[in-house]
Amino acid sequence: MAWQGGLAPQGSGTQGNRIVIGAYGNGALPRLDGSGVENTILLKNQEHWEISHLEITNEDRSGLAPQAPRRGVHLLNVNFGGEALTEHNTKTTTTLNDFYIHDLYIHDVKGEDKKDANGSSGIQVTVNIPDMVDGKIHNKDSINQRTTFDNIVIENNIIDDVHRSGILFWTDWKNRDLLRPEDPAFNENSVTPWTPITNVKIRGNKLYNIGGDGIAPHMTKGALVEYNYLDGYNLKSTGYNAGMWVWNADDTLFQYNEVTGGFSTRDGMPWDFDQGSQGVVYQYNYSYNNDGGTLLLCAESRGGVKDGTFRYNISYNDKYQTLTVCQGNNLEGINIYNNVFYIDETTNTAPLVNQGGNVQANIYNNIFVNNGHGGYATKPRWEYSNNIFAGSNIPKPNQIPGNNLTGVDPMFADVTFPGTVLNKDMKTRDVTDWSALDGFKIRATSPAVNGGRFVSLDINKHPGTAGTDFFHNSIHDGDYVYNGLPDIGAHEFSDVEFEKVTPFIPATEIEPSIPPFEVKLENGTFEDTTKHTNNDPWNFQWNGAITSNNPFEGKYAGEIKAVNGGASIEHIIAVAPNTEYRIDAMTMRGDANQKLTLGVKWNDKQGKEDKEFVEIKHTEYQPSSLTFTTPEGVNAVTLYYYKASGPAVASYIDTVSIEKVIKVDTKELVALIQEIDAIDSSLFTPESMGVLKTVSDKATKLLQSESLSQEMIDNLILEIRNAKSNLVKINPVDPVDPVDPIDPIDPVDPVMPFEPNEPATPITNETNKETVQTLPNTGMNDLIPISALVLSSVGIVIALAARRKNKS
Repeated sequence: MAWQGGLAPQGSGTQGNRIVIGAYGNGALPRLDGSGVENTILLKNQEHWEISHLEITNEDRSGLAPQAPRRGVHLLNVNFGGEALTEHNTKTTTTLNDFYIHDLYIHDVKGEDKKDANGSSGIQVTVNIPDMVDGKIHNKDSINQRTTFDNIVIENNIIDDVHRSGILFWTDWKNRDLLRPEDPAFNENSVTPWTPITNVKIRGNKLYNIGGDGIAPHMTKGALVEYNYLDGYNLKSTGYNAGMWVWNADDTLFQYNEVTGGFSTRDGMPWDFDQGSQGVVYQYNYSYNNDGGTLLLCAESRGGVKDGTFRYNISYNDKYQTLTVCQGNNLEGINIYNNVFYIDETTNTAPLVNQGGNVQANIYNNIFVNNGHGGYATKPRWEYSNNIFAGSNIPKPNQIPGNNLTGVDPMFADVTFPGTVLNKDMKTRDVTDWSALDGFKIRATSPAVNGGRFVSLDINKHPGTAGTDFFHNSIHDGDYVYNGLPDIGAHEFSDVEFEKVTPFIPATEIEPSIPPFEVKLENGTFEDTTKHTNNDPWNFQWNGAITSNNPFEGKYAGEIKAVNGGASIEHIIAVAPNTEYRIDAMTMRGDANQKLTLGVKWNDKQGKEDKEFVEIKHTEYQPSSLTFTTPEGVNAVTLYYYKASGPAVASYIDTVSIEKVIKVDTKELVALIQEIDAIDSSLFTPESMGVLKTVSDKATKLLQSESLSQEMIDNLILEIRNAKSNLVKINPVDPVDPVDPIDPIDPVDPVMPFEPNEPATPITNETNKETVQTLPNTGMNDLIPISALVLSSVGIVIALAARRKNKS
């Protein structure tokens, strides 16, 4: 026997005394069969209830397609406490409290394929405004009470074969700028202000074969969604559905959930940062074999998404694209770090793509193992740093910008498919035992150990509430985080203790062994025939080509086809922000009347396209060059060779290259060279002056070199300073050698008196104030200090005698 139709018990419990509906005694669970009614169990404007240990179903067995919503359990709030209102009230908020829904078996709930407030679901919580139609109150005289729910726990339920949603939360009191500012389809914020459902816990549930969304606690604040298992979703709906996600909610924490079996790419992924949400965190989750990939980033053109964190998750063989981006631009503060994305040889998953809106995201410390066939692309305004790209299919050189490790083995313990963690008997399973995924721990010699970067200087953000890595290894340790530097991936290696490091950005204390980023343009000569496919890497779908018709050198060149309309050939290049680059190419236009340009373009932080270009005016191959500087936050640019509408004559480009412009400071070196040129070399020894001149000449020659670097300049400055400090001065007069002992003097003729030609005239040196004298009748005009002559009376006689003898 079973209860047939809907059950709508009345009344409310009190704090500490819930009203309970459930089984008693032994035997099978009591069965409630809605048989096609809207709600098998309905609680409307009631509180303090517990519903448990029941079998609930709701299916119209007529065989006709459902034409109305159907639900298993529905908690409904319609203007609670506003029965006596005479005008619309948003100044005060009423609340329905305390609901505990657990250990139910809900299955075969088959309703209309609608979502949100009027949708079908296994368990649904709704705050409804009766006069609201398609998101707006059209009746100006409508009187409603602002209201919500608080303290709802939904745990350990089995939900199977439900069309459309598994577990859904919704409120019509939802308007705020983050959702859709000034949207005419919605009421103004003051009419239906955002009033979230609070203190929600959804844990330990198992869901199978869900037609649409799995678990979606929309318009909640601080909801906790943990230890839930979902196998099969988006199976029946024609709309877009994800596994576990929120819309217009704040601070939702999804952790230790397992999701598989997402169907189709509408959306078909387990996790989703979606419109109007902020502060959402996904951590310690496990997903595999989902058609739509792993994570969706989806903002609309109005409102947006803020501050989403995706960390310490493991994805195994999720399909399509690891990360998928919607068209809206208003998505900011997204941090995706310390995750593992594993793709085996059976899949075509693209790990990183360039699609969707001009959004910003940080991709740090992740391990991408790609043994499949999907490729990589750089997305402008995404920052990639300290990631490992491994497997048989890795990014091409410099395809992904930033300091990353490419082509290294992360050295996992075991990459065999782990199987399930949570899909076990409800009575005996241990939801905290995630040892099945221990294969994704890294070994002591892994390059991931100490290879990561700090995400924030705030230790409380490394990482969130649990303070552990995926495998429950503690990360927080007093004033420090991590064991040494952060590791890459979901495991913080702890078998060896490393020195504690204070968080730093950028690295100033310990530098991870990550190679520096170097820009590179691929197949710029067009000679690699394995890269002649469109978008690999040259994009020539707009009347461009790679041709052998007219190369500058070699066998191939890029071609703008002979068409009257516009045409281009393009190449996305990974670059570093705030960096100057120069592009060189051999170019020629086919006709003097063509308007042909060589340029680069990118989107700035506001999503506005910016570009730099030069016009090509020559009709024979000549060199063309373009210099540009990347703005802050730009990690990729598109090089283009573009012809506007005009004469249908082919144009060509060949030997394209890009290089970083090295900026150097030569002021100090030039000043030192000028100082050396002004030095009086006679004041110093030839040897020491020769060393200085050699270094100076070397510096002068280097300044004319195109390969000049700042390191070279700094080294030469040091050499010149050392050579200057080692200069040896020459004294004004060398010291007089001691006079040898005087031999006995042979007798000489008496010295005859003589008359001087001129008197000995004292001369005063104004600088030294020393008195000097001219030697008469010696033919010597030098000025000699008197002190040098006062040797002895004998010495003077000898000198004079010798000089007289020479004159005779």
